[in-house]
Amino acid sequence: MQHNSVARIGPLDKRARLWRDIKRAKYLYIMIAPIVVYLIVFKYLPMGGIVIAFKDFKLGRGIIGSEWVGLKNFQELFRSPDFKLILRNSIMLNVYLVVFTFPIPVILALLLNELRAPRFKRVIQSILYLPHFLSWVVLAGILIAMLSPSSGVVNRIIMFFGGEPIYFMADKTWWVVT
Repeated sequence: MQHNSVARIGPLDKRARLWRDIKRAKYLYIMIAPIVVYLIVFKYLPMGGIVIAFKDFKLGRGIIGSEWVGLKNFQELFRSPDFKLILRNSIMLNVYLVVFTFPIPVILALLLNELRAPRFKRVIQSILYLPHFLSWVVLAGILIAMLSPSSGVVNRIIMFFGGEPIYFMADKTWWVVT
C-alpha cells in the first residue's frame, strides 16, 4: 500500500486556516467592529427607508404592510401649488449650508493660525469648540431663548434702538435665520 505524501487541502482545511487567521488578527477585528456597526446602523439600514417614498406608508402597518403606490407620491409633490416654494427653500438651505459650513471654518482656522499669543489662541479655540460639547436640544433651547420676542437678547437690542420686537420663530420671512 502506498500513501501519497501530498496533503490535500479541502474545505475543512480552508475553514480552519480562515479561523486561525482571524484569531491571529483578532485585535484588528475588534478595532474595526465599531466602525462596521456604525456603517451598518447609520448608513446601510436607512437605505431601506427609501422604499417609503413609493408606498402609502401607514405607521401601524409598517413598511412591508403598507400599500405600494409607485410614483403617485412624487406626482402629488410635483403637482402641489407649493412645490416651487418648497424647491426654492430647499435650494436656499443647501446654498447656506455650503456657504457657512465650508469657507467660514477654513477662514476662521486661517485667522486663528495668525494669532501670535499662544494663551489667547487656546482660549479662542476653546470658546469656538465649546458648542461641539452641547447637544442639539440645548443649542435649540439657547437659540429660542435668545430670539424670544419678550425676553430674548436679540429683541432687547432691537427694542433698545427703537425697533419693534420680531417673532423670529413664528414669522415666515425669518425662517432662514432660525
